Amino acid sequence: MSEVTPTPWDRVQGLLPPLAAPQRDELKASLETHGYRGPPVYVMPDGRIIDGHNRYDLWGSRCVVEVLDVDEETGLALALAHNTARRQLTTIQINQIRDTQRKTALRLREQGKTQAEAAAAVGVSQQVVSDWQAKSMHNTSGGKVHKPDVRTKVTKDGKEKVVKAVKAGVPQAQVAADLGVNQATVSRIVTEDAKREQEEVERKARAEAAARTLPKDNRIQQTDFRHQAETLADESVALIFTDPPYARDNLDLYAEVARIGSRVLVPGGSLLCYCGQFLVPDIYAAIGKTLRPWWIAAVQHGGQKARMTEYGVVVCWKPLLWFVKGTRGDKHTFVDDLTIGTREKDGHEWQQAESEAAYWIERLTKPGELVWDPFCGSGTTAVAAHKLKRLFLTCDVDERAITTARARFAEVFK
Repeated sequence: MSEVTPTPWDRVQGLLPPLAAPQRDELKASLETHGYRGPPVYVMPDGRIIDGHNRYDLWGSRCVVEVLDVDEETGLALALAHNTARRQLTTIQINQIRDTQRKTALRLREQGKTQAEAAAAVGVSQQVVSDWQAKSMHNTSGGKVHKPDVRTKVTKDGKEKVVKAVKAGVPQAQVAADLGVNQATVSRIVTEDAKREQEEVERKARAEAAARTLPKDNRIQQTDFRHQAETLADESVALIFTDPPYARDNLDLYAEVARIGSRVLVPGGSLLCYCGQFLVPDIYAAIGKTLRPWWIAAVQHGGQKARMTEYGVVVCWKPLLWFVKGTRGDKHTFVDDLTIGTREKDGHEWQQAESEAAYWIERLTKPGELVWDPFCGSGTTAVAAHKLKRLFLTCDVDERAITTARARFAEVFK
């Protein structure tokens, strides 16, 4: 038995992924059942463990320890060779070790070591080091450095497990080993989760600020939308969902709504507006000056279809133009670009289906966020938003429309 006290070798531990939890549990159970029957724990003359770190960590002084009289680079090569050959490592983990060996060998060559010395130091053949050098020179030609893609696809459940484990204090290297991915993947998942959490904190803060600026009772107002917009705080509206009048003479209204939207929409917020097919190019040009065109959705209505005699077309669908402020904030929530609405004209001659408004409000906003409709009509947007526990504000210059909207709202939520 050696008098040297084994200690972890940081350089080796940095190169090798931790033993996965199930494998570590199996090793512990084997030691407790059968005692120590494995190979010795090999250590450097100063006690740094070359091979057998997990066995020593679990079994301590009961392990057989053997000191190898080798230099540091040889010890490192032995550590890599022993663990890569014997451990049940995943392909990703083996590739990660191989990549570390490659980087170490190339660094040693830059420091003046020969190919043979670099190969011995990392436990590979001289030919392998030669191939690594040749490939490195090829990838860096023209001043462009090739970086291998270390991204690994992880399921949604897997990502949740990663985040939960890291938050519980498990080292990222251990989490990577347990999941069978490299540490860069774990780090990326944790970073993305932290970003989402911060965005959620900011979203809630904006929603709370918007709620404080809204009137408590009169949120269906008879006024011009430009006047109402003056009461809206900057970056307070998550979604503008509206149905402006369809006429070329009203293009300035679309442009004005977009101009206001560029101020009041939250970063990543959306403006969706109905329009007639014949106006699509003009509206794109008008709104596109201040907000980013994102998509053209289609709404298919049942019942009687309009006949555009000027164009010789029977209209079977209606465009719903989608614009965003900057870029869409949530690209993980997929939406269908075709919705099928029902004919609802009992409150207003231009009334749109509540199901259409609800579909988009539910997917483009979250409870507590503010939805604004600058052209109230019969109050469809307001009703849909309120049912979905969103804040709303709407207006119209038409007294009859406001009377209808208020009566409808009172009837639905009496």
